[in-house]
Amino acid sequence: MPPYFSGRTTAYAARQPGGGRWWLVVIALVLVAGAGVGGYYSRSIFRNGNSRPDGNGDTPVQQDPVLTSGILVGNNDPLGGELEGVVFFNNGDYDQAIRWFDDYLSAGVQVPKADACLYYLGLAWFKRASPSEMSAAWKRLAEEFPRSDYTGRMLYDTSRLTPDPDERSRTLYLAWKGFSRTKEGKLAALQWADEAYDRYAGTETDYSKWDDIWAAYSIALDSVAEDAKQKVFDRIARVAGYLVLDPRGRPAGAYTVTVNPGDSISYIAHKNKVPVESIVRVNGLKSDVIQPGDELKIYPLRSRIVIDKKLFTLDLFVNGRFYKRYSVGVGQGELTPSGNFAIRHRVPFPTWHRGPDRIPYGNPENILGTRWMGFGHSGPGKSIGIHGTSEPETVPGAVSQGCIRMVNRDVEEVYDLVPSGTEVVIK
Repeated sequence: MPPYFSGRTTAYAARQPGGGRWWLVVIALVLVAGAGVGGYYSRSIFRNGNSRPDGNGDTPVQQDPVLTSGILVGNNDPLGGELEGVVFFNNGDYDQAIRWFDDYLSAGVQVPKADACLYYLGLAWFKRASPSEMSAAWKRLAEEFPRSDYTGRMLYDTSRLTPDPDERSRTLYLAWKGFSRTKEGKLAALQWADEAYDRYAGTETDYSKWDDIWAAYSIALDSVAEDAKQKVFDRIARVAGYLVLDPRGRPAGAYTVTVNPGDSISYIAHKNKVPVESIVRVNGLKSDVIQPGDELKIYPLRSRIVIDKKLFTLDLFVNGRFYKRYSVGVGQGELTPSGNFAIRHRVPFPTWHRGPDRIPYGNPENILGTRWMGFGHSGPGKSIGIHGTSEPETVPGAVSQGCIRMVNRDVEEVYDLVPSGTEVVIK
């Protein structure tokens, strides 16, 4: 749990999403939002000053046979039909919608689509300017359906309603943490990350928040407009670059080992199932020489590469998160194949096999640069892979015989973060 959360979020720390009753935090935030919204809207909007749209105060609404028959529109199909109460809501008849939802839910939350009913019931009460009733409906939604996508929508809406910036931040955090696969979860991730980055990565840097910022931006990336992605790329590069490449950075999954007498860096790499180069890179070492008593940062790697031939880009994902976008050169015409591959060979300072000739690294005719990561063949006897280049001016562009070329500085960074077996997707 991020350390800036208040004491009321201890329930979330104890039981993260996937573990259970984190809705206790949701309820608290919904109630706070309801109180805040009440500051903007009058609670005496209804007839006779009552809170019920039928003017009967706490008197239950009589069941209407028109509302209780044909519960779902669309041949009463509970999978594809739309609730009649939602139809009323979408048509702006909020009083009718409230009566319909109250009647429908009188049988309990076991009825089909009860989570949708509670969500729209809260919205209808909001439209009728009764934040206390809205909070009651959404509190029940959080209690009864903590995993429902409608709870995720409710959290996102709550963040938009609350006037308190700290409560907004907490609600956005819960929305993207618990519902990252949904549209609302991705929008919440982007808004939370933007605000958190400005707050914690600006003039007063606070690194303790950066791992969540990286995770949130990675989740949100698909929902970011193409012309706005560069800002997100730049922010991820700064945050992820510190977490992964600075010895002080501690991304999720990283840990520390102590070098014992007789340990070599290759032994530690093999024992922890990481490339030697990654240990050197993430610890800022100048060589692979280590001493007993040294504390080494270990960051297990599960990487993925996505190459876009039209954009001349290589996107590197590390442990499920977007890490960085690099410019690349690709093959002329259709020489670079599309499909799914895997890194099979990793070679530093590679020799170039040009037909029967072997051109060693350092020879001016060797165009492979400083690293080679082979993943397949483009034809008989023609290996294909990702490599550096002695011609950096050709990146980006379509100039190779099928391989993916990068400037040496970039290919060296990718090489250190990409173990054998890494998936390569070319599209």
